[in-house]
Amino acid sequence: MPVVAPLRADPAHRVRRAARVERGPARGARRLACAVVAAALSGTLPNARASDAPPAADSVPRIEHPCPAPSEVVLRAASDRDARWVCEGIRRALAFLGGVGLAAPPQVRVEVGGALPGGLDGRAVGCFLRETRRIHLIGWAEFEALGEWFRTPVDTELYRAAALHETAHAVVACSAEPAMLPLAAHEYVAYVTMFATMAPELRARVLARVPGTGFRSTLQINAAVYRVDPLQFAADAWRDDLGRRDRGAWLRDLVAGRIVQPTPEDAP
Repeated sequence: MPVVAPLRADPAHRVRRAARVERGPARGARRLACAVVAAALSGTLPNARASDAPPAADSVPRIEHPCPAPSEVVLRAASDRDARWVCEGIRRALAFLGGVGLAAPPQVRVEVGGALPGGLDGRAVGCFLRETRRIHLIGWAEFEALGEWFRTPVDTELYRAAALHETAHAVVACSAEPAMLPLAAHEYVAYVTMFATMAPELRARVLARVPGTGFRSTLQINAAVYRVDPLQFAADAWRDDLGRRDRGAWLRDLVAGRIVQPTPEDAP
């Protein structure tokens, strides 16, 4: 049940959704959390020409880069630029979640560039693998070639948002152990973290493209709703969280498994 964040927030985002829908997002959710791109099911990136394609990521050597953060971060990337932007996203996510009482794992391992695991290469911008406790993200050149993510023209702040999202999945997975949290709860917390820590102007632009009022009840926080429209789920999760009296306690309850109950879609 891949935990995914759409590239575009539209039916194509179901590419990611579709990527997950076809793959059965719920099945991978326990093992794989991924930010999926709005790419075609063929696996090609939208708005990119063959002549614009960056060098094959696996052919570019990656080295370890420093990333000062609340917990140890082992970040490997091919360029200082990519590492710097990803590290900023990681720090924001860890600071936000730490502020609401969710501790970071002792170590966060991040691979920037290279093929994404689980057959998601060309369909996702990033993933968190529970088994290896490792975050995987595409490089900036690949992300920029997408042209659009979350129905919004790509920029470096959106790239940081992808790192934020996957870092949140890593923290949630650690905080929920030994239990495996349902997909919808995982995604809810990851999206709230992403919106809470992105630049206010960007957040306003993204939300303007995904209108809504939030969830009518906690029963709507489920894998089926998430699958139908991941982007709408993302925006509604943020709006729902804004209406909570004690937002920190609410997020902790979600991660503790006290809000969203597992469904057959959450089976491994």
